[in-house]
Amino acid sequence: METLVHVEHLSKRFGSFEAVRDVSFAVQRGQVYGFLGQNGAGKSTTLRMLMTLIRPSSGSIEVFGLDLFRHRREILRQVGAVIEKPDHYGYLSAYENLRMAAVLCGLRPERKKLMEQLAFVGLADRSQSPVKTFSQGMKQRLGIATALVHDPSLIILDEPTNGLDPLGIADIRDLIRRLSREQGKTLIVSSHLLSEIELIADSLLILHQGEKRMEGKLQDLLNPAETVAELELNDRQLADTVFSQTDFICSVDWRSDRQCCIRLPKNRIPDLVHRLSETGVAIQAVASRHSLEYYFLQLTQTEPHAGAVVD
Repeated sequence: METLVHVEHLSKRFGSFEAVRDVSFAVQRGQVYGFLGQNGAGKSTTLRMLMTLIRPSSGSIEVFGLDLFRHRREILRQVGAVIEKPDHYGYLSAYENLRMAAVLCGLRPERKKLMEQLAFVGLADRSQSPVKTFSQGMKQRLGIATALVHDPSLIILDEPTNGLDPLGIADIRDLIRRLSREQGKTLIVSSHLLSEIELIADSLLILHQGEKRMEGKLQDLLNPAETVAELELNDRQLADTVFSQTDFICSVDWRSDRQCCIRLPKNRIPDLVHRLSETGVAIQAVASRHSLEYYFLQLTQTEPHAGAVVD
């Protein structure tokens, strides 16, 4: 498979603050590549470097096999992006905004072509409405239409569902899937929402405090037959004896003398509970957690909070 984006040892400093530290990754043609990390993890800074909006302090970026900063114009002609919130002229209609974006790209598309692009993002019926009357979700969809106006091969979307309601999030998610599956586009999508990245991405990069914690294919990380059981127990020493004699346990992580997380096949949780009880270990609480959520929390050394991760 062809590598479209190749980044090596990328770093960015703002004075004494290092926002991105020695990050390397590769994006293959046709992938939806997810950037996952909490707010402030370095996602937007990395994407801004990919768009040449800021220069890296060190490292290299190749896109389409070319050095990004030596062949900037040639590369960016094939890239579309929405970095943070899209900006539009509020007093102009959706059609007029899209037409202006096309003109700025040096294009003179026919009205039919522009209307097809608005229809693709679900805005054909509001093509003549002033953008100032649009919801945030509609503005995001118009931003994506603007990023697509020159038919780019690579699309970069920075937090495209940020600030949207559940319906707006579902609309953007559907757009990303269609761009990948129907049009064969390569997409880099950043988010702090694990649940969203999980639903759309083929591969995943986890950033935390400017550093890469993991990169890989989602299917290799997410095993539907495996889960993580959180247990609260009264006897750690006796429980460890049970764990060491149990062959279906993949890993054990003690959070305290009473709480642990155990990775194991989902259908073996009852067996584990039975063995502990039979040995005399009192179980105060047991809960199943999504294995990818657990993996993310382990890598970022944090606790779940509202909106960040879901079961």
